[in-house]
Amino acid sequence: MLPLPFLASLQARAAAQPTGPYPLVIMRTGNGVAQSNPGIAGENVEPDYYWPSRDGYQTILGLRADEERSTSILWHHAEHLLFVKGVYSAFPTKAELHASGGNQLLTAREPGYPTHTIMTYATGESVDNFIARKQPEVNGGEPLTLYTGRRAGMGEEILSYRGPGDLRAAEDDPWSVYRRLTGTGASPELRRSVNDLVLDQLNALMNGGKLSEDDRLRLEQHTDSVRDFEVLCDRLTSEQEMTLEQMSGFGRLDDNRIACAKLHCDVLALAIACDLARVVTLQIGDRTDLTSYTVNGEKYRPFHSISHREQVGDNEKHREIDKLHLEVFDYLLDVLTERDVLNRTVACFVSELGDGVTHSYRNLPWIVAGIGDGTLRSGQKITLETPQTNNKFLNTLIAATGVRNADGSPVDDFGDPTLERGLIGEIVKNAP
Repeated sequence: MLPLPFLASLQARAAAQPTGPYPLVIMRTGNGVAQSNPGIAGENVEPDYYWPSRDGYQTILGLRADEERSTSILWHHAEHLLFVKGVYSAFPTKAELHASGGNQLLTAREPGYPTHTIMTYATGESVDNFIARKQPEVNGGEPLTLYTGRRAGMGEEILSYRGPGDLRAAEDDPWSVYRRLTGTGASPELRRSVNDLVLDQLNALMNGGKLSEDDRLRLEQHTDSVRDFEVLCDRLTSEQEMTLEQMSGFGRLDDNRIACAKLHCDVLALAIACDLARVVTLQIGDRTDLTSYTVNGEKYRPFHSISHREQVGDNEKHREIDKLHLEVFDYLLDVLTERDVLNRTVACFVSELGDGVTHSYRNLPWIVAGIGDGTLRSGQKITLETPQTNNKFLNTLIAATGVRNADGSPVDDFGDPTLERGLIGEIVKNAP
């Protein structure tokens, strides 16, 4: 890199954009969302407080004006969003709705049988593992698996599987993740720059008396830009680092749930920008999310209780908690935008349950931001005319990351072999 200022033929070249595979981030929350879903009698049991009120293209003004819906909090990213209503998980529970929903959310596989507890485990690998292992040169072929929630030995993680029954442990301390990924020690200023590798040569060149003033200036500007890029790409700001360190060990507390999730977003956005990881999952809340969230100064009962509507007004409280979660997703999109990687990233928001009342697997609340390799539609809410199984949605996400079969064809058979193969054409550009 250092001789570049002297190579006139390269001066006008723009930095090449990565050509893929493209990054995938999936953020999961528990207990579904406050949306209407048909109950046992086939009638909507609650009003819809989640989905944008209109299908079709979503404008910034239109989404912002949809104040009754929790998704309105994402208004300033409207042109990048794809709301997909009508995706469902195909298999019924064998023991408990939360565990079985988590088993199949990213695997599209039949849930496993109960263990000595009500916990069950997936019978296949998850989509994050599938995509990551296709890229062994990045993070050793492993996805980055993040978590913020309680630790009580009750089946906290539910998302990432290497294979049948092989649940991947998640990292719950953003500071530890950051230090591991970047090699940051107690004194981040002591990390060496690539300039240091040729420091003797640089000094000899600068002090040798053979450079013109213009060449000296160009070399100084270039080495400064190299270091500036390293600071941008290799680490967070000193203020962010301090916050990460101060939060270390306290992320499991309920009052820190949202703050810890945002710190995870800072770290994962850095990891994607620096190509330290290309596939990331972030789980907010444990399997049933017993977090007592604080909203507008009021500390709520545990979220799981609210999702079961045990008291009057719980539907509205669920909506407010949805807003907290979507605020984290909004923050994720902000930091991905700041690092100029949102457009080539596929960033998703979802829960393993559709709604909080019935705990059904219908209408999983999928939101996608970014378009990856350009195959996905954006700036729209699409209600599928015919509901589609989750495996087809995951196949579509795989396609958007640029991962293909060996012959170049799209992967259309991820998930349980008993499910119909294919992608969801309604959300793909120029689909037949």
